[in-house]
Amino acid sequence: MVASLYMIFSWHSAESALSNAWIPPPEIDLFVQRIKGNDSELASYASALITRTPLRTSGRHILDADDNPVRLASVNWYGGSDELFVPSGLDIKHRSTIAATIRKLGFNSVRLPYSDEMVVTNPLIPPHLLAANRDLLDLRALDVFEAVVDALTKEGLAVIVNNHITHATWCCGANPCDGLWYNMHLPASACRIRQSESGWIDNWVTVMTPHIDNPLVIGADLRNEVRALWGTMSWERGIGVAELSGWREGEAGEAGGAGAGGVLVACV
Repeated sequence: MVASLYMIFSWHSAESALSNAWIPPPEIDLFVQRIKGNDSELASYASALITRTPLRTSGRHILDADDNPVRLASVNWYGGSDELFVPSGLDIKHRSTIAATIRKLGFNSVRLPYSDEMVVTNPLIPPHLLAANRDLLDLRALDVFEAVVDALTKEGLAVIVNNHITHATWCCGANPCDGLWYNMHLPASACRIRQSESGWIDNWVTVMTPHIDNPLVIGADLRNEVRALWGTMSWERGIGVAELSGWREGEAGEAGGAGAGGVLVACV
């Protein structure tokens, strides 16, 4: 009884903390002020773009189509997995401008997260969240996500799509419905978004299918921070579902007339 009450208290405390506003540390503002409008400073951060695809792995190394080592210099573009269902900043700058800034900062790749709730509900994005991208007005979340991917790859940036969380919220809280890629083992009333393993894979296929002909969509980051009660999740279980998901995504690519060899499937 005491242990159960402690777990409930810990869960409530962790979830409540998610509502606290994030305050950027001072060094971030100093960095922004230093590089703002300074192209020579930005150029000093340049990383080699990925131009020779498809990629493959050899041991711990990523190799390009010519078997040269590839080093990923990635930044996370957050927002698609959160409550607003849209990559952040589209109300401030056009997506192509954001992509160009990311490249100028020296990155060659972007991790772009989504939530399963975004795929399942696919809501219309409110106009004020797209104020600087008026060509995206009246579009749904998946359409906006696709447009952001296209803007990034047109700038020469590689994209690693990330299934961040089941419910659209900041990751990661103590909600057990989001700990794994499925939650059907929990009581039906516990999870707003009920998800089976096959449903999770279907969501992956939905998100990736528009990009089967885009060689710069290089990665599928299958799940962020997988977690479960101690002793209830084996390494083999995660590896098995990674293989199954990779096979399904490859099958979808081949059905669409594209090769599946260029997407690196990562189990996180």
